[in-house]
Amino acid sequence: MTGGALRAQEQARETRVKPEAAARARITPWVELNAPDTETASRPGVSRREHVLEGLRVWADVTDIAIVTSRESQIQNVYPDLVARKPKSLHLIGGLKTAGMFPKGFHDADAWTRIASRCREISRITGTNVIVLENETALEKFHLEEEDIDLASLPLGLQALNQTALEIWWYTPVILFNTPKCPNRNARTRALSQTVMSASRGSRFLSGCKPLASDPLEALYLQVGRDMRELVGAERIIDLVYVHANVDRSTTKRFYAPEEGWNLLETCTSPLLVYYPGEADWVKVAEATRTLARSSRPATLDPVPPRP
Repeated sequence: MTGGALRAQEQARETRVKPEAAARARITPWVELNAPDTETASRPGVSRREHVLEGLRVWADVTDIAIVTSRESQIQNVYPDLVARKPKSLHLIGGLKTAGMFPKGFHDADAWTRIASRCREISRITGTNVIVLENETALEKFHLEEEDIDLASLPLGLQALNQTALEIWWYTPVILFNTPKCPNRNARTRALSQTVMSASRGSRFLSGCKPLASDPLEALYLQVGRDMRELVGAERIIDLVYVHANVDRSTTKRFYAPEEGWNLLETCTSPLLVYYPGEADWVKVAEATRTLARSSRPATLDPVPPRP
């Protein structure tokens, strides 16, 4: 299926989304596991690894797909164990936090060759042909207008990703709005997104914050969201929301409560809706969403059997 969420990979199990077969988007929870053997800050005595696995067991009652990203140094420590211990029904998408991997800049071809190799490694372990690249920290100084990227050189580096035949889901670049301290951020992030979109074939983009109506920055968020869709095409956008278990509306307008995130499934414009609860709320949001799912028709999944 052209533009499907998970594309064919000759040596891997595949899952495809058929948006026409489901009335609502499918929840795809995402958590980072960068230091698996350290203690979870919100749960003394529980390792981050066990915390993530506990959440995966709950999420398996809600959906058939989840994202766990990690650092390069933790690939072999994280993914074989997760694959062995996760619920069998849950398809695992792996990914890479790229911070620290660009000593010569985001355009460095050698860095992208290394990243492509790590993407292949993760895909071989998970059996899924999608990889999430978490570039938020790697691009932080670019977003702050403290560093530049040689956009003319970047496509050469991204050829290494194309050669993997994997589907790359980008968490940044994305178009951002200007701020008083970063007056050129909109143009800079638009140019970077355009370059990556054109050079990274078959890639998709996690679209970032979906504002609540009460957010004073709602109009700006909505505009850059529309701009990103127009730039890369709606079929290459995967909606993402930040969902927290307990939301204090007096202090934040950015995070969704579980019931608010659940209601978005009916109006989401992509076949998947990525939930990012953060580590602290990973299990709590899973439990709250499971409760909602049990009282409502869950999103559906069309599994494709393994290739013979």
